[in-house]
This record gives sequence, structure tokens and C-alpha cells, in this order.
Amino acid sequence: MEPTRTLLAFVLALETSLFALAPSRASAAPSSAPPAPRASLHWVRGADAQGCIDGRELSRRVEAKLHRPVFEAPRDAELIVEGAASRSGQGYRAELRTFDAQGTALGSREVLSERESCDELSETVAVVLAVMIDPAGALNPPVSEPEGPAAPAMVPPPVDEPPPLAPPPCPVVAAPEVPPVTAPPRPAARRARPELSGFARVDLGHLPEPIVGGGLAFELRLPRWGGLRLEGSVFAERAVHQDGPPQAGVDVRVLYAGASYCPLWRERGRLRGTACAGVAAGALQGRGFGFDASHESTSPLLDGLVDLRGALRLWKGLGLYAGAGLSVPFTRTTLMATLADRSEVTLFHQPSLAGHLDLGLGTTF
Repeated sequence: MEPTRTLLAFVLALETSLFALAPSRASAAPSSAPPAPRASLHWVRGADAQGCIDGRELSRRVEAKLHRPVFEAPRDAELIVEGAASRSGQGYRAELRTFDAQGTALGSREVLSERESCDELSETVAVVLAVMIDPAGALNPPVSEPEGPAAPAMVPPPVDEPPPLAPPPCPVVAAPEVPPVTAPPRPAARRARPELSGFARVDLGHLPEPIVGGGLAFELRLPRWGGLRLEGSVFAERAVHQDGPPQAGVDVRVLYAGASYCPLWRERGRLRGTACAGVAAGALQGRGFGFDASHESTSPLLDGLVDLRGALRLWKGLGLYAGAGLSVPFTRTTLMATLADRSEVTLFHQPSLAGHLDLGLGTTF
């Protein structure tokens, strides 16, 4: 910006001093300088520089400084001038470039202004553009003809004039390279992951004594929605004895299948914890022995489940699974036996609360 202001100050001072010397030069011989080239102007204002001078007013100001028509249609021009104004920080910036009729670049100049208003830049651009097109015309105002009878000419003493100043070279301003804009990487979406495990289970409450069984479980991790658990289990046959006659009772076997939703699903490193709630349906099969009238029966089971589970990744695809839960029977089963005298006795009545403990191995999360 400092070179541009210095150049502008020099041009304005030189223009003023030469205008003061105009009377003494009126009687001088006509200038032998070559005529200025015919020019065309293409001026663009950015969306943030609409307050700057427009192309028509810029053309008028340049022609007023050169005191003659300057700009013509591009097809008739020998000098093509392109310019653009834009916002730059708190001020404005303009870039001027010149080409010959064949499109060869001749040079470029940059004009900067720190003013909030674009008036200073507009006037500076008009002065610089006039000097770029016709340096001699911009620095030599026309001689006005005096009115009335001609006064006797007073010949001033000869003055040694300094040699004409060559216009400064047009610096070529390279446009800054704008790095390509790359979108930030998006995090990979977490996919649903199935897991399969086998477990051993101890059940407390469905029969008078604990029963042991095993089963399979399928778990599915749902992105942002916790997870699902499906399981099936079968328990070893267990005898339930009657308090009266010896060697009398019922052999009982329990089968279960359940489905749970796990809204709480937390993972940290090799550990995972879940909390699930669901339902389980099954059957309690009984076969009496030691009675005169023994028979087989099947009773349905329907429970509500609440489980807390944990998993630990051990090695490669192997994981250790453990869990504990409570079940609330919606239907409470009662085991009955018929004695020889046709009377019935109660062997077992299911309580209102049962529980279970699990331990298993399977795929890891």
C-alpha cells in the first residue's frame, strides 16, 4: 500500500506543478509525443464492494483527467484494461491489469485503501488508470484559449526543463494460492453387531430346590438404541418328593425361552455392562411316581424378567459372560399328586419371585 500512496502523491504533485507552468508552455511548439492508444475498460465490483465507483463513472473520471474521449468498443481498442474492486479487511482493494489487442499481458497494479468508505480507492483508481493509459495526457492539461483581443505575448526566459519521467514499471501481482477446501472426516457409523454365547444357569424359585441347566443366547448391539437379547434354556430333570409315603413324588423338567430389550448398554475398553428387561415363556413338565394314580402333566410358565449382565473380552474372539436376574411369574404353578384314596396333595406351589445366575463363554463385542 505504501508504494501506491507514494506513487499517487508524486503523480498529483507533478500534475499540479505542470498545470501551473501551462501559460509558459502555451507558446511552445506542438508536442511530438505519439498519440495515446485507443483503450477499452472492463470494471467489476465484488458483492462486498458495491459502494465503490461503477464502470460508467470510472470511465467519465478517467476521460475528464485526460481531457478527451478515451474508451472505445473492445474490437477497436489497442489497449484493454481490466479491473476489479473487492473488500480487504477494514478497507478496499483494487487490481488493474492491461493487455494488448492480441491478449498479451502488459502488467498489473494493485491499489489499497484502509478507509471504511470506498471514495478514496475510487479516486485513486481513476488517477492510476489515467496514468497507465496516457501518462503524457494525464500530466499535461490542455491549454485554454484566452477571450477578447490578443494580448501581447510575453516571452519568459528559457527554462531548462527536466527530462520526461518514464512511467514506473507495472508490477505483476500474483494471485494468492487458495488451498483446496476439504470436508472434515465424518466418524464411521457404528453398525449392529451380533454375538452368540452359551451359558450355564442356576435357577432359584421355580422348584423347591435349585435346578441347574444351560442354554444359548443371541445378543445384538443397536447403534444409539442399546441392544436386544434372545435366549433359550433347558433344565435337568429334578424330583420333587411328597412328605408322606416314601419314594413318591414328581419328576419335573423346565424349559424356557425369553426376549429382552437392553436400553442401558455401556462399553469401555474390554468391558461391557448391560441392563435388560423382557419376558420369558416356557413349560413345566411333571411325571408322578410312587402313587397308585400317577400321570404326566404340563403347566405353562410366563414370567417378567429384569437382568444385569457383564462381559469381558479375553482373547481374540473369545469373551466371558456373566449375569444375574429376577423373574416375576405372571402364572404361578402348583404341582398336585393323587393318592390311592383318590385324595390330592400339594407337592409344590411356585412363589411370587424367582431368580437365576449365569456364566458363559461366547463371541466378544
